[in-house]
Amino acid sequence: GELAFSLRQFALAEKAYLKVLDYGKTNEFYPKALSKLGWTYYQQYMYKEAVAQFIALLDLKIGSNMRYLHYAESSPLFSAGDRELVEDTFRVISLSLFTAEKGASLEDFITNYPNKPYEAQLFQTLGQLYVDRDRVTDASAIYKRYIALHPKDPQAVLFNIRILEAYEKGRYAKLTLEAKEQFVSQFHFNQAYWRRDETQALKAQVEPYLKKHMQELARHYHAVAQKSKDPADYTIAEKWYRLFVDIFTDDALAPSMHFLMAEALMESNQIEKAAGEY
Repeated sequence: GELAFSLRQFALAEKAYLKVLDYGKTNEFYPKALSKLGWTYYQQYMYKEAVAQFIALLDLKIGSNMRYLHYAESSPLFSAGDRELVEDTFRVISLSLFTAEKGASLEDFITNYPNKPYEAQLFQTLGQLYVDRDRVTDASAIYKRYIALHPKDPQAVLFNIRILEAYEKGRYAKLTLEAKEQFVSQFHFNQAYWRRDETQALKAQVEPYLKKHMQELARHYHAVAQKSKDPADYTIAEKWYRLFVDIFTDDALAPSMHFLMAEALMESNQIEKAAGEY
């Protein structure tokens, strides 16, 4: 199989790897044969067949919740070789789905391989592939699809962050602004999302993004209001300043956010409220 593969005789390599698999899962070459069989299908543009082999390999390596947890947490239970094999497998599945040919589409994966413990990792890898190819709106669609499938999954907040990062990379100013508002409104720490035990471990990871985007939203709308002189724009700016100081009361930035909110209130002739913030 290896000789035929190196000579690019993929149909012959396919037969050899299939023969290895016939010896069963207990033979030491089984995982490698699964991987190389997938690659022979990939090289023959048989993407649906390739994905089937690569999914079988992932199931073998990290197909249980506990094994995936050990993989995701970089546990020493996984050798460097196994980790490299798994990561390469995620990449080639993403490349197969990226082609969207011969049944190897994301929707095909969702239909045929539901509720895999490593599903979030696959969506992340595929989305990043689209980002790397400068297909930002396609990447955001991948991330949104995961959120739609698993709205209560703790990973949902991280996929929202990835949407924002994709828009920022693509310099989509309007979409970025809308995504920031949606992200902060949905995932600030007063929301019910954070009252579940399974989301607590993500708080430290998400907090810097919340702080950053709250500041940016407040200052953006403050700048808009200073140009427009529209009381409605000042109200929006105040909302974001106030959300920051309510949630991050003891943060080092809270005094400056109070001050800027007071400035916005003064500029909109809300003297009494401004005095309170000062």
